[in-house]
Amino acid sequence: MKEEYKNIIIRVVDEIFEDFAFMFQESLLKEDIPEIDENCIKTSIGFEGPVIGTVSLVVPETMCKVLAANLLGFDQEEILVPAKGIDALKEVLNIICSNIITSLYNEDLVFEYSVPKAVRIDKEEWLKIVEKPEVLTFMMDDFPVLVEFIESDI
Repeated sequence: MKEEYKNIIIRVVDEIFEDFAFMFQESLLKEDIPEIDENCIKTSIGFEGPVIGTVSLVVPETMCKVLAANLLGFDQEEILVPAKGIDALKEVLNIICSNIITSLYNEDLVFEYSVPKAVRIDKEEWLKIVEKPEVLTFMMDDFPVLVEFIESDI
């Protein structure tokens, strides 16, 4: 990831989680990210315009329920369907991606976005993602969060 992108992405992630999900972030060094003991959800969305790439969020599965409750204004106990949590994560990713793109590139440029996809990953895959150079690490409230930004020229 380009060094000049990091602060922009950190700002965007912070603003979106705070404004939409009422969750507050703390940027962490990779070596400070806590171990996880559960499966995670990785959501990804692609973008294509003058450059192409993807933005991904990886969070512990239990965070999805908290995220859905915060977005929908319910108590966590009222979110009984796991898909609601994953849908909430996809929506947050969609907002984050569009804000990153308009912050990094000229707002007049046209980009197309893919439909966000989500997959369940295990602890081993989480650890592989943490080590990637294009990944930023955060704590959102008490949850570790990974943000991956990949771009390439067309």
